[in-house]
Amino acid sequence: MNINGIRNHSDQQAFFIRAQERRLQAQEERQAREAELAKLASEADEEAKQALDPNTVPKQRPADRDRYEPNGANQRDKTDKSDKTDQPEKADKSDKTDKPEKADKSEKKAKTERCVGNTDQVDREIEKLKKKKEQLKQQINTCEDPEKAEKLKKELALVENELRQKDNDGYRRSHTVFSNI
Repeated sequence: MNINGIRNHSDQQAFFIRAQERRLQAQEERQAREAELAKLASEADEEAKQALDPNTVPKQRPADRDRYEPNGANQRDKTDKSDKTDQPEKADKSDKTDKPEKADKSEKKAKTERCVGNTDQVDREIEKLKKKKEQLKQQINTCEDPEKAEKLKKELALVENELRQKDNDGYRRSHTVFSNI
């Protein structure tokens, strides 16, 4: 056996060892990710069990405290009011008469608004662009002057780019016109 054969053999062994080390490292990383996912899943299961248990009070998240309420009061105001009174809710209900509760319900119904979204303007704009694109394609096909055809191709590229930007759900959502019923 010559010296080149020994050198090649040791190089191959080093290559296989490095490959095996990389596989082990990847396997350890996968196991760590799986362990983390399992931990998160168990925490989520625990929260779900607590939420379903009628004896436990659900955790209030900070995002819920700053939620917009249509009647002008936010969640923080509601929690501050409930913290001030140490009496159970049954006692509060017995002190009130039925008339104020009915008034509160009618106020909530009166403040409910219905809106309708309209995308007709955006749709018309997109249709115009599509028609213009078709016209430019026809003009390019019938044009005999190469300079004029080049200008038309540039204009067509601009129209296609604008159409690509506007003919999607994001553009429709951001340009929807809302009106009250």
